Amino acid sequence: MLPRSLTVTSVVFSFGLALGCVIVGLMVAVLPYWFIIATALVPIFFVLLAWRLEYGLLAVLALVSGIAHEAFLPSFGFLRAGDLSFFAVLAITVASGRKPSKGFEKGELKLWVPFVLFLSLVPVSVVHAYFFRGVPPKDVLGEGRHLMFLLLFPLALMVLDTPERLRRFVNGLVVLGLLFSVGQILQGIFHIRVFGDSGRLVVAETLDVKSYEATVSNTGGLNIIILVIFIAAGWYALKSIKTFKFLALASLCAVGILLTFGRTTWGSVLLGMAVVVALLGVRNSGKMLMWSAVGATVAFAALIAVKPAMLDAFVARATSVGKEIEYGSSAAWRYYEAAQVMPQIAANPLLGLGLGAAYRAPARSDALPEQVRYIHDGYLYLASKLGLPALALLLWCLGVVMALSWQGARTGHDTRFRGVNAAVCASVIGILLASITEPHLMRDSSLAFIGIAAGIVVAMRRYERAGPPQERIPECAARRYFNERA
Repeated sequence: MLPRSLTVTSVVFSFGLALGCVIVGLMVAVLPYWFIIATALVPIFFVLLAWRLEYGLLAVLALVSGIAHEAFLPSFGFLRAGDLSFFAVLAITVASGRKPSKGFEKGELKLWVPFVLFLSLVPVSVVHAYFFRGVPPKDVLGEGRHLMFLLLFPLALMVLDTPERLRRFVNGLVVLGLLFSVGQILQGIFHIRVFGDSGRLVVAETLDVKSYEATVSNTGGLNIIILVIFIAAGWYALKSIKTFKFLALASLCAVGILLTFGRTTWGSVLLGMAVVVALLGVRNSGKMLMWSAVGATVAFAALIAVKPAMLDAFVARATSVGKEIEYGSSAAWRYYEAAQVMPQIAANPLLGLGLGAAYRAPARSDALPEQVRYIHDGYLYLASKLGLPALALLLWCLGVVMALSWQGARTGHDTRFRGVNAAVCASVIGILLASITEPHLMRDSSLAFIGIAAGIVVAMRRYERAGPPQERIPECAARRYFNERA
């Protein structure tokens, strides 16, 4: 005969299971499938937080970057899934008692000072836009929410407070980059819309000539894909991974990058690879470069074999840079934006126009009303909204991140961390280049990536300065050793 307590537990469990089945059955019968998926994602997210907080941080980055179509993600009014996940991880991290100042050193002030000063200008711009320029609150907060994700920098430092957590987080970044690459392939080759509004899925067009059989695919997680290809290159150059794993990682990410049809993106990846080689040494990188060429050739050949129409579109895209700059419609629209916004920046150099403010009057060619606020050049975008001092402070922060990662890649003792430092340095340089034609400095997915990149660079620096684990001798043991020698 079963014990009374076990009988009661079994009854309660059976009743709860039956009730759960009834609720799920009603949901399936009444509610749309996307709502059911969105509801199921919430407990999965909190299970991740309960298991490993660093995986919850990865989930924030994934959601902000649009890992799945918005229809499948929970939202609340103007707050999207990425916003909600950020606040959830922040609240749980603070409640757990973790502090960003753990291991704080004076050498980090050169990053913290401009970072804090830049963030302090954001509420100033909000007040300036709303009270003095009459910008609607939804427009002010709509642009201001992008900058909120820079707070992932101190949040990452609070979460990644041990080398083990940092290693798991970096491995998770690699997996995340592969997932985004798979999404790129599903979109670009099989025309399955994965990323929703955070991505793009359109017919390839070069100089107003459309390649109807080729599809441009893009995602908010592009920076993560690029980071992963650099990490794979760095790890392989330092002999931390085998050839097959490197080829698998690099080839899959290369296809995802190719499918963007972004000439600036392709150029920034090539420049970033040169940075990785410069940091890790040509002698260490020779084998990596040889296999990179092999992997890129195989990936490109496989892509063309699956979809032959891509070849003409790729060739047209790669050979049209000069013509596009001279008279292409894409470049012409960017010239128009620059001509319109430069006088506004000159007239408002300190505070800018304010977040959410329009920099020009509507034009007939505008596809959306929001285009009066949108600028493709990230530098002009940020300067027009927050002013030239804010732009200088953010560039200062990025310069310090590059300097710290450069130093970590050259002098670090942990080969895995050296590879990650080289990858972060190359990625930040790539973002600075790509920001000439894309608003990375005012895009939530890119700012979230920058915050995470700064966090892992500072965390790696702290662990590297502590020295290898085998060199950390407890004080009492060290004293005993020297006493015995004496």
